[in-house]
Amino acid sequence: MKKIFPLVILSALFLNACDDDLTYAELRAREKEQIETFIEKGCCIIDESSKDTLLYVAPINTITEAEYNAAGHVCNLQRNEYIYLSDNEVYLQIIRRGTGDMGRTITDAEGHVQPLRGDTLAPGTTRRVIVRYTEYNIGGDSIQSSNVLSPAYAQMPDIMSVTNNSGTLSGTFISGVMSNRYSSTAVPNGWLYPLYYVCLGRYVYDDSEIAKVRVIVPSTEGQADASSATYPCFYELTYMSDR
Repeated sequence: MKKIFPLVILSALFLNACDDDLTYAELRAREKEQIETFIEKGCCIIDESSKDTLLYVAPINTITEAEYNAAGHVCNLQRNEYIYLSDNEVYLQIIRRGTGDMGRTITDAEGHVQPLRGDTLAPGTTRRVIVRYTEYNIGGDSIQSSNVLSPAYAQMPDIMSVTNNSGTLSGTFISGVMSNRYSSTAVPNGWLYPLYYVCLGRYVYDDSEIAKVRVIVPSTEGQADASSATYPCFYELTYMSDR
């Protein structure tokens, strides 16, 4: 699937008039079909002026959490594998798990100094997380918002405060494009689920050290507009600790 668009952040598509006649169950059924088509075909968005590829997603192979665990907690990127999180109907690809708290070290049993690899957000803790993202509206077949692609926002990453409440994550936007775009400080659940799987740290040399994921988010786990209009989104996200 290939679409050519100018390098602008496209607005969300309004519901068609016929959508008013659809029940919520019918809208959800349509959404699931849109996700299935996206998984089967992927997408390719190209900037009309520069001809640069803004977003490319190859056809996706899905695996279960059990298969992900059995593979050593690794997604096979050559097969473009995504984990299907059945409890919330989210599809997650872990491109980089992240190296955790860079700069801190430990001494092993043999006296060798080793980098300390962080872990997922621990219960009872709150972290400020810097996020860079691109949002693709699967239902509208368009890039909808980004703090990466637009030059105006490239130096304005989203910052959110995330708390692990006895294993349940909650988040609030402190600043950034998403909170302004959707007039809400609530972090979509679809942005929080990957934090159960990745390490939060800061990069020392380049951004290859920080966590990076791709995720398909149904309307039930998405931002306010997706929830109200019942459409799914695809996100490419990087996470970095703000300390």
